[in-house]
Amino acid sequence: MTRSITISDPLYSRLHQKALSLGFNSVEQFLESPLLMMLFDHPMFDALAPNALHDLYTHLEETLFQRKEVISRIDAMRQRLYTVYGEMPDSATLIRQERMR
Repeated sequence: MTRSITISDPLYSRLHQKALSLGFNSVEQFLESPLLMMLFDHPMFDALAPNALHDLYTHLEETLFQRKEVISRIDAMRQRLYTVYGEMPDSATLIRQERMR
């Protein structure tokens, strides 16, 4: 099921620009994003003043960016370790064997 809404051209333009700046391909993809779901699900969402909503969104956007950056750094470190040491066996088995000695 789909629904249609009517919004002004300036609002659509703002949504479209924001979607593109965040790496989304469309306004629809942006509206379905976890970022907006985090915003709507935030416990203080209903109590926010309109100007505070922008601040919360900006904070969530920064948090999501920081998480993606950390994940990228972790992936880069894994790749460097793999390049230097190759495939490493699961250490849990080795720890159990060591404890049994």
